[in-house]
Amino acid sequence: MVKEKIKNLAPGAFFNAGPAVVTVLEHFADGRTLLAAKEPIGNRPFTVRPFTYDRTDPEPNPNNFAFSSLRYDLNTDFLDALNDAGVIPADKVLEAEWSLADHDGTNRYGVAVCKIAMLPEPLIRKYYDAGLLEIDDWEWTITPHAGDADDVRSVHSDGVLYYDSAWDGSNGVRPAFFVDSEICLFLEPDEVELSDAALLREFTSKQLADEVLRRIAAGEDDEDE
Repeated sequence: MVKEKIKNLAPGAFFNAGPAVVTVLEHFADGRTLLAAKEPIGNRPFTVRPFTYDRTDPEPNPNNFAFSSLRYDLNTDFLDALNDAGVIPADKVLEAEWSLADHDGTNRYGVAVCKIAMLPEPLIRKYYDAGLLEIDDWEWTITPHAGDADDVRSVHSDGVLYYDSAWDGSNGVRPAFFVDSEICLFLEPDEVELSDAALLREFTSKQLADEVLRRIAAGEDDEDE
């Protein structure tokens, strides 16, 4: 096993967190890292029909993630399973404000404040386009469909975004959450995919500067430029 901090893993690296294999999507300057399940953990409704689920705060708009049965289950059952697995402790999963703006940008519901959510449509677009999300079938976002209270945005494997009734149980659930970037993991060697910054940490600033100057002097081109 190899010991490594989450902050040193490259975006796109993945590891087994217990209830799901999770992918590193992005590291942030404030010490957070965004993770998401590599694939949905199952298909189920965004929220169940009224009077069939015991919710403490009834909400008349079923496409509001803040009051959905999915939000409740992800922040109880899934979070407990994550903690019990011992890879990512629950106290290292960070509470976040998840935007509930409609897909046209109108924000009727504000934000959902919780630890475990699903990605909103703009982040689905961002990470899918970056090649960091593998989507095999229809799955939920947390984004309401503009203009109604029943429909939620969903995404297909070809990147097409559509909408389904909140009661539709054929969409996949992909948990997403922010964690403390300093968490140490014990990984199998084939799970360790380091970021560029981590790969360069063994070199001094002088060594890096000298190498840049050497390449410039030699007229070497960077294929990414």
